[in-house]
Amino acid sequence: MTCSRRDFGLLLPSLAAAQAVPVSSVDNDVEHLPVMKTERFAFDEIPLIGRDDV
Repeated sequence: MTCSRRDFGLLLPSLAAAQAVPVSSVDNDVEHLPVMKTERFAFDEIPLIGRDDV
């Protein structure tokens, strides 16, 4: 059987997916994800950069 580059292009991703380590669903819960803190700025508090005439 001769294999072309097209055949390998279809075969290699499936082989990589078959050998991948399954991720446990416990680590992907919403409660375990990192939390990004946010801040609120009033319009007056936002620093102006690059405008000297204001």
